[in-house]
Amino acid sequence: MRSKEHKILLIAVKYSTWLLAAIYFINTILLMFNIYSYILSWIGFTAVLPLLILLIMSWSLQFCIWHRLPLYYIFICNIFNLISWEWLPTAALFATHFIIFGFLILLGAYLKNKYNEKVRSIKDNST
Repeated sequence: MRSKEHKILLIAVKYSTWLLAAIYFINTILLMFNIYSYILSWIGFTAVLPLLILLIMSWSLQFCIWHRLPLYYIFICNIFNLISWEWLPTAALFATHFIIFGFLILLGAYLKNKYNEKVRSIKDNST
């Protein structure tokens, strides 16, 4: 019984971050076209505290960088929105969201490749 609950927790924590980031990204694109979705805002725009809890769970369960990237994206965009919501034009705000998203994807690809190279060299040396 314990292992079932553990597996459900792992699946929920692992895939909820990507779901939240996708909802956040889709809602950002819809807002660019002046379409406001109450459902997406209610589900996707989370507070900082639940994001920190998901991040701590990700570190404690030792998930890879690809799991933490959506959390970083949402966290950075939330902070950026709080800082620059009033004085930044809407087009520039959306451009920064896309730049942050692209930068984090490239950073994740680099770190994942770097980690995989270390693992491959360890496996090659052991054979």
